[in-house]
Amino acid sequence: MALPEKLRNIIARKLFAQYVSTDEASFAAELYCNTDQLKVMQASGMYVGSHGESHYWLNAVDDNTQRREISNSLEFLREIGSPVDDYWVMCYPFGAWNDQLLTTLGEFGCTLGLTTEVGVANIGTHQPLLLPRLDTNDIPFKL
Repeated sequence: MALPEKLRNIIARKLFAQYVSTDEASFAAELYCNTDQLKVMQASGMYVGSHGESHYWLNAVDDNTQRREISNSLEFLREIGSPVDDYWVMCYPFGAWNDQLLTTLGEFGCTLGLTTEVGVANIGTHQPLLLPRLDTNDIPFKL
């Protein structure tokens, strides 16, 4: 069983300040893409999909939270110009999903879902919302 979110956040903030930096915003600015960088990446031909809004283990939150995470992430993707009205891809945080999430993603029109299962996706074999993938650490991949 996981710690309650409020307690996890308190512990994470204290550990982060002690071992990483007291300036979380500056650290994040160096580590993560900002919206302008994401727009440039898209303009250069890259696709940006959903990873939820708050990076929750989506199999461990209730239906309302799943819906909010999906809806807010799609709103953000629209803001940066991702084509979420025709198709969109979900990359499950921590690889976590459950049947309720798959149903909800279907209701939101999700086209593909990427798990953390290591493998090459076969559209004819794998379910579209449960595709395996290769991480850079998995390359070269041997069949």
